[in-house]
Amino acid sequence: MDKAALYKAINDAQFSVEEFEAPPRVFGSWHVVFNRGNQKFRIVYDGRDSFLSLERNRTLNDWEDNTYVVSTTMSSEQKIMQINSWLLNIAKKFD
Repeated sequence: MDKAALYKAINDAQFSVEEFEAPPRVFGSWHVVFNRGNQKFRIVYDGRDSFLSLERNRTLNDWEDNTYVVSTTMSSEQKIMQINSWLLNIAKKFD
C-alpha cells in the first residue's frame, strides 16, 4: 500500500490518522486508525485473504464491521479509490 496516498485520502476527507501498523511477515496486511472528533474508524487490509474492510469503533477494542470488499484483483490504486469512496460516504455524516 502506498502509505502516502492512504494518508492523503484520509486527510483530504478531514480525518486525522491516529495509527498505522503493517507488521512484517504478515502477508502484507496492515491497518490504519483514523478519527474526526470523537468518532473513530479503522481500515484493515487482510493480505492473506485479500479483504479490505472499514470498521467503526463502538467502545475500546470493540470494532464493528461497516463494509468490506474482496480485493484479490484490485491494484493499489483501486484500493485507494475504494477507500476514498468509503471516506467520502462517512464524511457526509459530519457535514
